[in-house]
Amino acid sequence: GNGKSIKLNLDLPAVSEVGLFSSLSEDSEIFDLNIFGKVTGYSYTGAIAGKSSATVKNCTNYADITSVVDYAGGISGYTNTNMNTVRNCTNYGEVKTLSSQYETACFAGGITGYNESPVILCGNFGKISSYNYAGGISGASKDEIYFRLLKRYGQSELISVLSHIPIEHYIKYYEAAGESELNGKMFT
Repeated sequence: GNGKSIKLNLDLPAVSEVGLFSSLSEDSEIFDLNIFGKVTGYSYTGAIAGKSSATVKNCTNYADITSVVDYAGGISGYTNTNMNTVRNCTNYGEVKTLSSQYETACFAGGITGYNESPVILCGNFGKISSYNYAGGISGASKDEIYFRLLKRYGQSELISVLSHIPIEHYIKYYEAAGESELNGKMFT
């Protein structure tokens, strides 16, 4: 990325795996990139990638992300490897899923909709909304989420009609500093 900024205008509501890249392999590395604009996809929708197995670091998303059904994330809709990480990334865009079907696990998160990779020192300042499984960092997580506890870091409005992932179940405090409020508005 080399600190470059890219403006996306992707309106693909019938297409899965939508983002700057549809999917990224384990051999990929994305770093120092800023994304602006708007990204809409059917499922697996994110600013950097719809699905990612890559190492992603020092990236910032300002784009609004919408997934018609599920897996919406500010950086990637779904991360699916334990070998690589998402590190030092920040989301400022609104991230949402539109589905309102109870049987669909919608997964919306500021960094990833659903992750199976470590998410380290990431923050979210965007509004996250989903019928179920909404989180400031990840809508749901198989792996641990590490983040820095800094007062007022990651202020985000979180909306989930049914539930949100209880973040304290997924967090290991890493480089903890300062004070933090874990209330309805602060999940990072």
